[in-house]
Amino acid sequence: MDKTKKQRNSAVELLRILCILMVIAGHYYAHGIAYAMAPFTPENYSLRILAMQLISFGADIANDLFVIITGYYMINSIMKGKRIVKLFAEMLFYAWGILLVFHLTGLKTLSGEALKEAMLPFWSGENWFVTCYLLLCLVIPFLNPFLKHLEQKSYVKLLAILFVIRFVTPLFDTKTFWSTSHGFEQFIFLYMIGAYIKLHGFQTKWLQNKWIQRGIFALLVILWFLLSAGAGIKGLTYQNAEFIGDVTKYFPIFSVLISSALLVITLGIKPFHCKFINMISGSVLAVYLIHDNPLVREFIWWTVSPNINQVGSNHIFIHMTEKVLVVFIACVFIDLLRIWLLEKPLEKGIRKRTK
Repeated sequence: MDKTKKQRNSAVELLRILCILMVIAGHYYAHGIAYAMAPFTPENYSLRILAMQLISFGADIANDLFVIITGYYMINSIMKGKRIVKLFAEMLFYAWGILLVFHLTGLKTLSGEALKEAMLPFWSGENWFVTCYLLLCLVIPFLNPFLKHLEQKSYVKLLAILFVIRFVTPLFDTKTFWSTSHGFEQFIFLYMIGAYIKLHGFQTKWLQNKWIQRGIFALLVILWFLLSAGAGIKGLTYQNAEFIGDVTKYFPIFSVLISSALLVITLGIKPFHCKFINMISGSVLAVYLIHDNPLVREFIWWTVSPNINQVGSNHIFIHMTEKVLVVFIACVFIDLLRIWLLEKPLEKGIRKRTK
């Protein structure tokens, strides 16, 4: 396991770091501005809000990318029970640890149903992404043999059918019984995309051309931007924030396509190894667990230099950049402390006892 980990392509690990930064930036808007201002009205909708909405779309791309990357790595690997237990323990460690810190410092004390939800984040949906990821890990041992035995043509057909069911039919208000947002079933689909890239790649020769790959990626981004910005500008013109909402139903399509293209482009970069990048990348999940914990979320977005106070400021994007970087660095530092002070000594002790 250690040898495989050391050989991980740092270009992909760097992409994972970029993903978590995109997620934090998306949460800056979603939890620190949109939550406080909604519903938007002609009086409070502005060009800054539109720009923030476009930036927040990066969080959706990042979430998809995390799962696609997992599919790429895990299709030829063995999902051990030890890893699942470790992920589950990490989720509980941060949920309970944060709860304890907030209680002891007097920042906030929970009771009743709120305390139950904080104690059981996997049950309450507070950590929806990590919960779905854990469920995905449970089915990977059964999913991998099935995907590996699929012929390429059958694999493509299955992906196409699922893509139409999940992303195309909802555009026509068709009930597909597939969740309207990110859910466990979508994690399965995204995992299959990553696995396909690993197993088959792009067999068509013209798709192997790096410039064509980058061109497709650029075209997708331009189309998404024109669609979104056009609706947003129309909303500003008519002072109606609902116009941007009319095009968000197309965002999941762009998200899955852009995230897939991003991974393919990254894999086209000459592989390299950087111990520092891989070390930071190893704390990405912890950054997600810490900064998006409901207690921490309220503290960093509403209490410390509140985001909402920057809405009318020309420096809002500077504020966002600074805050995203501070949150990221602080969360990584906390997780590295956990690893050095708890995880490594604990694993060392277990290895001694099992010898």
